[in-house]
Amino acid sequence: MAYIGRGIQWGEFAKQRLGIAGGTAPLFDGTEDTWALDFTSNQNSLLVVLGGQIQEPGIDFTCPVGSNQLTFTTAPAAAAICYVIFLGQELQIFLLLFLKDNIHLLRVSVIVLTRN
Repeated sequence: MAYIGRGIQWGEFAKQRLGIAGGTAPLFDGTEDTWALDFTSNQNSLLVVLGGQIQEPGIDFTCPVGSNQLTFTTAPAAAAICYVIFLGQELQIFLLLFLKDNIHLLRVSVIVLTRN
C-alpha cells in the first residue's frame, strides 16, 4: 500500500549490527553486556532485535539519553545475532508562550538523528 499522509521532510533510519565481525562471525561471548552504538541516542528511540526477538526498552536493555552505549540486562548468548535500528534521538526544547496575561511553558520533543 502506498504511503498516506504528508511527505517526509527529513530524517533517516539507520541500522547497526552488533556482535558481528564483518557481518558474519558472531562476537557475542555470553558475558559482555555493553556495546558501543554508531549514533548518540536514547532507549526509546531504538528498535533492538536480538535473536529475532524485539527487545523492550528499559526492561531488556538500556541506553541513557545522549549516550552511545547500549547495555543489555542479560548478556547476549555467544551465537546470538543482533541489530539496532535508530529511529532518531529525542531533542527536548522548552518554549515560553505569552498569551494575553498568561505565560505558558511548553515542552516540545523533536526526533533527530546524529552520527558520533
